[in-house]
Amino acid sequence: MNKHHESTGPADSQQITLRGPAELADALPYLMGFHPDDSVVMVALHGGRGRFGGRLRLGIPRAPGEWGPVADQLAE
Repeated sequence: MNKHHESTGPADSQQITLRGPAELADALPYLMGFHPDDSVVMVALHGGRGRFGGRLRLGIPRAPGEWGPVADQLAE
């Protein structure tokens, strides 16, 4: 940040420290840039330090019979 509290680089270069799954869930809106309401969210972390590798959001299925296909899609 500069003296005007504006970011001087891309958001991807920001580093945050999360100490568990609850903190990751709390940070999702920041990481995604919006609040994922009524959604299934997957986050990929990699490496020994758990670097952020990407994210995926799908709307929650409306019918119970749709959960299987959605789970299959997420697993691919």
